[in-house]
Amino acid sequence: MIQIRVVGLEKLQKSTGELGKWAKGPFRGRAAGKIRDDFLDEVGESFSSRGRSTGTQWAPLSPVYAAWKNSAYPGRPLLVLTGRMRESFDSNSRDLIYNRKQKNYKMLTLGTRVPYAGYHQSGTSKMPRRPLFVVSKEIGKRWGKYLSADLTNAWKGKRWRDR
Repeated sequence: MIQIRVVGLEKLQKSTGELGKWAKGPFRGRAAGKIRDDFLDEVGESFSSRGRSTGTQWAPLSPVYAAWKNSAYPGRPLLVLTGRMRESFDSNSRDLIYNRKQKNYKMLTLGTRVPYAGYHQSGTSKMPRRPLFVVSKEIGKRWGKYLSADLTNAWKGKRWRDR
Protein backbone atom coordinates (compact mmCIF):
# COMPACT_ATOMS: atom_id res chain seq x y z
CA MET A 1 0.00 0.00 0.00
CA ILE A 2 1.27 3.45 -0.82
CA GLN A 3 0.14 6.81 0.45
CA ILE A 4 0.67 10.07 -1.39
CA ARG A 5 0.22 13.50 0.08
CA VAL A 6 1.02 17.03 -1.00
CA VAL A 7 3.23 18.86 1.47
CA GLY A 8 3.11 22.62 2.04
CA LEU A 9 -0.54 23.33 1.30
CA GLU A 10 -1.06 25.61 4.32
CA LYS A 11 -0.13 28.85 2.54
CA LEU A 12 -2.14 28.01 -0.57
CA GLN A 13 -5.24 27.25 1.50
CA LYS A 14 -5.51 30.95 2.29
CA SER A 15 -5.88 31.70 -1.43
CA THR A 16 -9.25 32.53 -2.85
CA GLY A 17 -11.07 30.96 -5.77
CA GLU A 18 -10.15 27.67 -7.39
CA LEU A 19 -6.56 27.78 -6.13
CA GLY A 20 -7.72 27.80 -2.51
CA LYS A 21 -10.16 24.99 -3.25
CA TRP A 22 -7.38 22.93 -4.85
CA ALA A 23 -5.14 23.42 -1.81
CA LYS A 24 -7.92 22.21 0.48
CA GLY A 25 -8.26 18.96 -1.45
CA PRO A 26 -5.66 18.26 -4.16
CA PHE A 27 -6.95 14.70 -4.70
CA ARG A 28 -10.47 15.84 -5.56
CA GLY A 29 -9.35 16.49 -9.11
CA ARG A 30 -8.52 14.51 -12.20
CA ALA A 31 -4.99 13.77 -11.00
CA ALA A 32 -6.20 11.19 -8.46
CA GLY A 33 -7.90 9.12 -11.15
CA LYS A 34 -4.89 9.36 -13.45
CA ILE A 35 -2.58 8.27 -10.64
CA ARG A 36 -4.87 5.31 -9.85
CA ASP A 37 -4.99 4.23 -13.49
CA ASP A 38 -1.21 4.58 -13.80
CA PHE A 39 -0.71 2.52 -10.62
CA LEU A 40 -3.01 -0.24 -11.92
CA ASP A 41 -1.22 -0.30 -15.28
CA GLU A 42 2.19 -0.57 -13.60
CA VAL A 43 1.08 -3.40 -11.30
CA GLY A 44 -0.52 -5.22 -14.23
CA GLU A 45 2.73 -4.88 -16.14
CA SER A 46 4.57 -6.35 -13.14
CA PHE A 47 2.41 -9.47 -13.23
CA SER A 48 2.90 -9.96 -16.96
CA SER A 49 6.63 -9.17 -17.04
CA ARG A 50 7.74 -11.18 -13.98
CA GLY A 51 8.70 -8.00 -12.15
CA ARG A 52 10.81 -6.34 -14.81
CA SER A 53 8.57 -3.26 -14.84
CA THR A 54 9.51 -2.64 -11.21
CA GLY A 55 13.17 -2.62 -12.14
CA THR A 56 13.83 -5.90 -10.33
CA GLN A 57 13.78 -9.35 -11.83
CA TRP A 58 11.89 -11.62 -9.45
CA ALA A 59 13.77 -14.50 -7.90
CA PRO A 60 12.76 -17.91 -9.27
CA LEU A 61 10.67 -20.33 -7.24
CA SER A 62 12.46 -22.95 -5.19
CA PRO A 63 12.60 -26.31 -7.03
CA VAL A 64 10.34 -28.04 -4.47
CA TYR A 65 7.72 -25.29 -4.58
CA ALA A 66 7.96 -25.01 -8.38
CA ALA A 67 7.29 -28.76 -8.75
CA TRP A 68 4.28 -28.57 -6.41
CA LYS A 69 2.89 -25.47 -8.13
CA ASN A 70 3.29 -26.94 -11.61
CA SER A 71 1.42 -30.08 -10.62
CA ALA A 72 -1.30 -28.37 -8.54
CA TYR A 73 -1.72 -25.20 -10.68
CA PRO A 74 -0.31 -25.97 -14.13
CA GLY A 75 0.38 -23.03 -16.41
CA ARG A 76 -0.14 -20.36 -13.75
CA PRO A 77 2.47 -17.58 -13.78
CA LEU A 78 4.60 -16.51 -10.85
CA LEU A 79 2.55 -14.95 -8.00
CA VAL A 80 -0.70 -16.47 -9.28
CA LEU A 81 -2.31 -19.44 -7.56
CA THR A 82 -5.98 -18.53 -7.34
CA GLY A 83 -5.72 -15.19 -9.14
CA ARG A 84 -7.20 -13.20 -6.24
CA MET A 85 -4.18 -10.93 -5.79
CA ARG A 86 -3.85 -10.19 -9.51
CA GLU A 87 -7.60 -9.56 -9.83
CA SER A 88 -7.54 -7.25 -6.79
CA PHE A 89 -5.68 -4.70 -8.92
CA ASP A 90 -8.69 -4.15 -11.15
CA SER A 91 -10.62 -0.88 -10.89
CA ASN A 92 -13.85 -2.82 -10.23
CA SER A 93 -12.44 -5.11 -7.53
CA ARG A 94 -13.67 -4.89 -3.94
CA ASP A 95 -10.13 -5.69 -2.84
CA LEU A 96 -8.65 -2.59 -4.50
CA ILE A 97 -7.83 0.25 -2.11
CA TYR A 98 -8.36 3.61 -3.75
CA ASN A 99 -9.05 6.11 -1.02
CA ARG A 100 -8.64 9.74 -1.92
CA LYS A 101 -10.92 11.07 0.81
CA GLN A 102 -8.41 10.66 3.64
CA LYS A 103 -7.90 13.82 5.63
CA ASN A 104 -10.36 15.73 3.42
CA TYR A 105 -8.78 14.71 0.11
CA LYS A 106 -5.28 15.67 1.22
CA MET A 107 -3.92 12.12 0.99
CA LEU A 108 -4.30 9.34 -1.57
CA THR A 109 -3.95 5.67 -0.65
CA LEU A 110 -3.52 2.92 -3.24
CA GLY A 111 -3.14 -0.80 -2.66
CA THR A 112 -4.98 -4.07 -2.14
CA ARG A 113 -6.87 -5.67 0.72
CA VAL A 114 -5.35 -9.06 -0.10
CA PRO A 115 -3.37 -9.73 3.10
CA TYR A 116 -0.49 -11.67 1.56
CA ALA A 117 0.37 -8.98 -1.03
CA GLY A 118 2.57 -7.30 1.59
CA TYR A 119 4.64 -10.46 1.96
CA HIS A 120 5.35 -10.46 -1.77
CA GLN A 121 6.11 -6.73 -1.80
CA SER A 122 8.59 -6.87 1.08
CA GLY A 123 9.62 -10.52 1.21
CA THR A 124 9.97 -12.67 4.32
CA SER A 125 12.71 -14.76 5.88
CA LYS A 126 11.44 -17.72 3.82
CA MET A 127 10.37 -15.93 0.65
CA PRO A 128 12.29 -13.53 -1.59
CA ARG A 129 10.97 -10.05 -2.25
CA ARG A 130 8.81 -9.86 -5.37
CA PRO A 131 7.59 -6.26 -5.46
CA LEU A 132 4.38 -5.60 -7.32
CA PHE A 133 5.06 -1.88 -7.45
CA VAL A 134 8.08 0.35 -6.92
CA VAL A 135 7.83 4.13 -7.08
CA SER A 136 10.60 5.12 -9.45
CA LYS A 137 11.78 8.65 -10.25
CA GLU A 138 9.96 8.42 -13.57
CA ILE A 139 6.65 7.49 -11.92
CA GLY A 140 7.07 10.20 -9.28
CA LYS A 141 7.65 12.81 -11.98
CA ARG A 142 4.65 11.59 -13.96
CA TRP A 143 2.37 11.76 -10.93
CA GLY A 144 3.76 15.19 -10.10
CA LYS A 145 2.80 16.33 -13.60
CA TYR A 146 -0.77 15.11 -13.08
CA LEU A 147 -1.06 17.13 -9.86
CA SER A 148 0.67 20.09 -11.48
CA ALA A 149 -1.88 20.10 -14.31
CA ASP A 150 -4.71 20.28 -11.76
CA LEU A 151 -2.88 23.04 -9.89
CA THR A 152 -2.29 25.00 -13.10
CA ASN A 153 -5.96 24.79 -14.02
CA ALA A 154 -6.96 25.91 -10.52
CA TRP A 155 -4.47 28.80 -10.75
CA LYS A 156 -6.11 29.91 -14.00
CA GLY A 157 -9.57 29.51 -12.47
CA LYS A 158 -10.42 26.63 -14.81
CA ARG A 159 -12.19 23.35 -14.08
CA TRP A 160 -9.84 20.86 -12.40
CA ARG A 161 -12.15 18.67 -10.30
CA ASP A 162 -13.76 15.39 -11.22
CA ARG A 163 -17.37 15.83 -12.20
